[in-house]
Amino acid sequence: MKPTRCDLHLHSAASRTEDEWYGRYFGCPESYADPLAQYDLCKARGMTLVTLTDHDTIAGGLKLADKPDFFLSEEITTRFPESGCVMHVLAWNIDPDQHGHIQEQRNDVYALTGTNSHWKLVGKLPRPLAYGVSVTTDSGVICLGGSDADRHYSDVFRIDFRNGIFSVQPLPSLPVPMANAAGAMVGETIYIAGGSEKPGELSALNQCFALDLAGKNPAWQAVPPCPGKARILPVAAAWKNDFYLFGGAALEPTNGKIARVYLQDAWRYEPRQGWQRLADLPKPCVAGPTPAPEVDGNFLLIGGDDGSHLGFQPLEKHPGFATEMLAYDVNAGHWRTNGTVPAPRATLPAVFWQNRFVIPSGEMRPGVRSPEIWTLRLDNGHH
Repeated sequence: MKPTRCDLHLHSAASRTEDEWYGRYFGCPESYADPLAQYDLCKARGMTLVTLTDHDTIAGGLKLADKPDFFLSEEITTRFPESGCVMHVLAWNIDPDQHGHIQEQRNDVYALTGTNSHWKLVGKLPRPLAYGVSVTTDSGVICLGGSDADRHYSDVFRIDFRNGIFSVQPLPSLPVPMANAAGAMVGETIYIAGGSEKPGELSALNQCFALDLAGKNPAWQAVPPCPGKARILPVAAAWKNDFYLFGGAALEPTNGKIARVYLQDAWRYEPRQGWQRLADLPKPCVAGPTPAPEVDGNFLLIGGDDGSHLGFQPLEKHPGFATEMLAYDVNAGHWRTNGTVPAPRATLPAVFWQNRFVIPSGEMRPGVRSPEIWTLRLDNGHH
């Protein structure tokens, strides 16, 4: 009988974290090798089967999913709860759903201090959270709501990493638990809208709240609800004194079950005049990077899910999300396409930092997150 040969511990460039001491010391990832190059090398060296065990991701392996002699695997970072001692566990022959269960939410906080530096673990969130809203301010990142596997939360807190010190400051809690919402900073006021109150995508919220951080005793105030449908995963934006809300998905009964209805409507809220409907998006946008980057009075909707591949099977061969970038001209009041996105992502923030917008991680296809960090650079004030 011919023996089966396979290297069961092999990394690719998808392993971006610096979990090993030498990676932290030298500031380098565990591998720079392209997944396809690793596959070709294994076959050239006589391997019968090929797998990749990248750290906490299957993004590299999915690029080889069409190979008949390849199987998905990963190296999982875990900790003993009593001591925090880190252990790495190899999991072989898994599927994307199993990866999703393995990679449940964490409370780690990583920081990047410069464009030529490397990500470093600097602190912990009060609890593991996902699908919350984050808003960047001069005094730190404000985290609103979010969820874990069991429930949604109303917690609001500010995290900051300054002079090598990580800090967490509690802020007034939301009036209701919220996840899968969208928010933005308008002056000194945070707005948050949409989302859901409970797990399971059974119903969406049509509520909007505002918190004036400049007030003497900041407290959340209810804002009139958006006149459109209740929605999850919209994109928010801010311009001057106004709050904007784009797209998202309604949750409505369809063929005896609750399903997403992809939305194309756009709205602006002005505190003195209320909500005004704007020109519809050219196509739906669900879970796009939010708050939407603003450049010279233009909002950019980068990626997100337009519903064109809804229900695609098999999931591991899903082609990914929308590559067309949409731009809304605030003054002209119309939409246009604005080029393509090389790596469209969903369910993630967009953060302005060092003259560029940072698009960190996010889903590259449903249920599969990417460790990659992309930026949209600004040259002389233009995109």
